[in-house]
Amino acid sequence: MSDLSGTRASEYYKAYIKSIKWVSKATAWKRETGKCEECGATELLTVHHLHYRTLGCEKRSDVQVLCKECHFKTHEEEAEGSAYWRGYATWCHKRGLDQELDYTEEFAEWVMRRSYG
Repeated sequence: MSDLSGTRASEYYKAYIKSIKWVSKATAWKRETGKCEECGATELLTVHHLHYRTLGCEKRSDVQVLCKECHFKTHEEEAEGSAYWRGYATWCHKRGLDQELDYTEEFAEWVMRRSYG
């Protein structure tokens, strides 16, 4: 699962992130690392997936320990120039929608239907 857009994938992700399996892994990785791998902060640590291809069977090399602030910045930077968001802009334009309004859920479902049937 390389993309988490769409209802089915996002429901799986939400359930998995709450699972004992994930919480145990994430807790161990945060304890082992002890600090944000970007800025060195030691508080409010999270675990960021570098990709979703191994979701559910991640290895340490598939994730990065980040503080909440760096985690947020990482997602913000990923979104700004990605093909996904350029696709969102095109999708909105073709439908006559104002992309400044939030149609992201509808777009994600559309992508998921096209990608996974």
